[in-house]
Amino acid sequence: MNMTKTFNYLDMRDLPIDDKEHDLLNLNHHAESLVAFLLKSDTPITVSIQGEWGSGKTSLMHLIEKNMSQDNGVGYESIWINTWEYYLDNKENSIEKVILSIINRITKIGKAKGKSYTSEVKTILDALRDFSQRAVNVLLSSVGVDESARKSVLGLFDKNNVNLVKNLRNSIESLIRKLVEEDKNITKGGFVFFIDDLDRIEPVNAVQLIDIFKNIFEIKYCIFILAIDYEVIVKGLRRKYGEYKAKDEVYYRSYFDKMIQLPFVMPVLSYDIKKMITASLLQMNYISELDEFSHLTYSQIMNSVKYTVGNNPRRIKRLINAVNLSYIYDQSKYRILSSETMKLLNIVLICIQQAYPKIYNYLCANPDFKSWDESDFVYEFAKSNMDDIVENNITHLLHWEKLLYKICVVDPVLDGFTSNVQAIFKILDALLVENKINITNIKHTIKLSSMTNLSYSLEREVVFDGSKYDASSQTQYAQSDYLLNHTFIPNHSYILDIGCGNGKTTIKFFEKNKTVNIDAFDINESQIDIAIKNRNDAGYSKEQIHFFQFDAYNLTETNKYNIIISNASLHWITNGKEIYQKIYEALAAGGRISIHQGGKNSYCGLHDVVKEAISSLEYDHYYENWTVPLFYPTKQEMEQLLYDIGFSNITVESVESDGREYESLVDNFANASLLPYLSRLSKKNSKLLKKEFYRLCQTKTINRYTHRLYIFASKEE
Repeated sequence: MNMTKTFNYLDMRDLPIDDKEHDLLNLNHHAESLVAFLLKSDTPITVSIQGEWGSGKTSLMHLIEKNMSQDNGVGYESIWINTWEYYLDNKENSIEKVILSIINRITKIGKAKGKSYTSEVKTILDALRDFSQRAVNVLLSSVGVDESARKSVLGLFDKNNVNLVKNLRNSIESLIRKLVEEDKNITKGGFVFFIDDLDRIEPVNAVQLIDIFKNIFEIKYCIFILAIDYEVIVKGLRRKYGEYKAKDEVYYRSYFDKMIQLPFVMPVLSYDIKKMITASLLQMNYISELDEFSHLTYSQIMNSVKYTVGNNPRRIKRLINAVNLSYIYDQSKYRILSSETMKLLNIVLICIQQAYPKIYNYLCANPDFKSWDESDFVYEFAKSNMDDIVENNITHLLHWEKLLYKICVVDPVLDGFTSNVQAIFKILDALLVENKINITNIKHTIKLSSMTNLSYSLEREVVFDGSKYDASSQTQYAQSDYLLNHTFIPNHSYILDIGCGNGKTTIKFFEKNKTVNIDAFDINESQIDIAIKNRNDAGYSKEQIHFFQFDAYNLTETNKYNIIISNASLHWITNGKEIYQKIYEALAAGGRISIHQGGKNSYCGLHDVVKEAISSLEYDHYYENWTVPLFYPTKQEMEQLLYDIGFSNITVESVESDGREYESLVDNFANASLLPYLSRLSKKNSKLLKKEFYRLCQTKTINRYTHRLYIFASKEE
């Protein structure tokens, strides 16, 4: 097949198709059929184009426009409205803007073709003035009047305004009739309005706009084509009128049928994705005319796409772009992708990465998926009730297949795709069983696909074991003394402790002045369990010190706390400016911060030992394109950050040492700073890394360089 000649242009950007020459999905056949239907139909008529994001709705609308244009002899003038643009800001005037934009574009078409419709437009403006007594002028640039003062038409469908709406519609209809019937050189057929991106705005706003189109623009010679799904209308009606019972589904359907004369569902399942993918692989030289994939490999590729990204064009484009980048990188460095089998493996892995990032992360942690065991997923399984999984349903599966099944069903995102995940792994397993690849092949190929792995942001969270941390936090506890000694605590202060860990530092602050009340949180639930136990053992109540599990990124309090403290915690939050901005906003006027966190290059020697252990165990591929998630600023950087946010009375003390004053530094590092490294590995491999880290620390001289920042500042009254 000569795909290169047929498809000499293949745009993998996220742009809609704009002509049939670039239509790899055979959408133009559907566009032609819809146009033939519309030309035989009486106007006004409204068509809905339905489909998920990225399914090609805008591409289909462009093809319809091409087939209905004056250039094709059909003679319809097109007007496009991208609704989300009107809802980016100042949403209160969005409906008004849409109406005025449509009217403005209609009159501009007439003006551009040599006709002036000043009187007709004036009639429209008069109808708008009559509609509302609140405004002096409603103005349109197309007739040369000032556009600075426009009135709102948000109350358009008030029962008292029915006649005014009718007058407005009649005045618009009069103009359109003249454009079509009296001036054939302007438009032979009428106007087709393409209303795009309705599914990108709030459903209730989408329903309001449909009401507008029905009540004002239901006019002869007008065709409306809306990119909206039935489910969006249902959501909008529920928001507009409140939740209904199941029986009211009939009402939703009646509303939809009244507003939409023809629903068209995007034919995603019938897309010829083989043609699209083959053309792409040819263009990027992944395959050539002389060396095409075998029929079996093509079948495996298409099934891999089917079980992961599906037939959605946008997702397929993302997949193809990722394959292209991996191939370019491979050709410049490794040349692993030298055979049909390895190229297939690369595509399969990228398919998994794009559709199931969590599963892909497990492969990154342990490519030997057939050796997976329960210890690799103890955290995930602990969060769900495994008793709900009926073992009888999966007795026929191999052990690793059972684990894969359980991984999916305990995850709310993956649960609906369990069979698809199993199917794509059967393709991967077949490559192993047929001795075409081995685990080393998978490991090496992951190096290529990891460049486009968005799942780094979704990888298993760093989980602190509260009991282990409580028994091995001497260094952090000692570092808090300086913070406590330099913090003045007025009576009855309201204090917030961010990242309280085991709560021991929090309790020390409370004991300095027991008139205070403290809120203290940590992202790890097991830490909070230990903190509550430590508080209860100390004899204090929840009303005095309130410990709770919370994510600092979700902090939204404003003007609340007199003092905000944090000990050895905020360096774990990589977006330092964002978290310190939240802290500033949470402070009451005149409030102060007392914070201790890591500084530039802190524990750099210990981090170097971890890297040496990783290389020693040949785990480097698990950490490609990855950096330790730590925020370690210099003193100057920290001062500038606080100043830019608005803090005053800023003092940042930089304390550097050789770390010898901390006897338990290595153990404390292993139970805290080592955790991000371990989170990228299987349970078995993480144990080996930790063991190797300790071995190196015992057999060589270790640089224990420590750099701490003690940060004090206030919010002006």
